[in-house]
Amino acid sequence: MNGVSLLKCICDDTRFEILELLQKNKELCVNDFVEKLEKDQPLVSHHLKTL
Repeated sequence: MNGVSLLKCICDDTRFEILELLQKNKELCVNDFVEKLEKDQPLVSHHLKTL
């Protein structure tokens, strides 16, 4: 992944929030993200796959 692709990936608000949560918690499952982000599970899974 080059720098431009990385920046495009993390410029999404939800993906950025996911990265912030991972920085603070280190280990989370999809259900934890769903709860903390208050987003639907398929959407969270999509963003995790993109990251």
